[in-house]
Amino acid sequence: MAVAQAGAFIHCHSSLREYQELYRRERDNLLQNKETQGQDLYESAVCSTWKLSYDKLDPPARLFLQICSLLHHEGILEEMFEKAALSQLQLDDSELQDEVTNLLSQLGKHDSGWSSWTFQKVVMRLGSHSLIEHDHQNHTYSIHPLVHHWSSTTMKESRHHMQTLTLTIIGLLFSLTRTDEDYKYRRKLLKHTTNSMASLKPEDINPLVGMHISHIYNEGGHLKEMEALEVMVMEKRKRVLGDNHPDTLISMVNLAGTYEQQGRWGEAEALELVVVEKRKLVQGDDHPDTLESMGESCPHLLVPGPLE
Repeated sequence: MAVAQAGAFIHCHSSLREYQELYRRERDNLLQNKETQGQDLYESAVCSTWKLSYDKLDPPARLFLQICSLLHHEGILEEMFEKAALSQLQLDDSELQDEVTNLLSQLGKHDSGWSSWTFQKVVMRLGSHSLIEHDHQNHTYSIHPLVHHWSSTTMKESRHHMQTLTLTIIGLLFSLTRTDEDYKYRRKLLKHTTNSMASLKPEDINPLVGMHISHIYNEGGHLKEMEALEVMVMEKRKRVLGDNHPDTLISMVNLAGTYEQQGRWGEAEALELVVVEKRKLVQGDDHPDTLESMGESCPHLLVPGPLE
């Protein structure tokens, strides 16, 4: 249908080359254009036809389509939602926690378990309208790029909030375990994370979620994005928990590590020294955390002197 729509416009208005440039700049308007080559099956605009299908969907199917439009259009896994639903992590924002729990409940979360059957029924309703495809070999779902773009427009003023919820789901399913399979899984999450973060500011993100997303960025080599999130986490923890809280100090250590990865040794050392002094003040000179931070900032202090 999209091909027929493009052909109709090119036939009436432009060459193929001109259409490519126009499509790049005016995609939404072109997809909603109602000009056709005749009064036939393709009389409705592409977007209008998709909307007819969208209007027939029940709320869970609409919700899942919107979430998918905020993820990358390929490689969508049921496992992502199952892991988030079964996660034991608790956000410090109870309202956000409740919203995410309610969202996941519509997709398959039941008490402390997960219903794959509920999730499959949601997917089947989208599949019956050709709005989603299943890759049987890789056990993933995908949405055509045009449908992916169009479905994001169905959220209108709620798009920003849906981005926050979608990114929170990614944050909840995150695991810091170090097996090869876990590493490969986090690599798969990178493209979904990047899509979900689009147009979101770091300060819009929950600190715990931001900390987990920063690890995904770290393993993907996105150090600038990682730094922005870690600065946000540190500032929010300072404001809410105080400068000397252990979680605040951990966020400072994480940021110092990112500075080191970027070769910003002076900034990293300055931050690490602050952590050392605060841990001495709060936890004492001999506390394991204090000694660890001394080793990170001043490794020569932990090296034994020569034997006499």
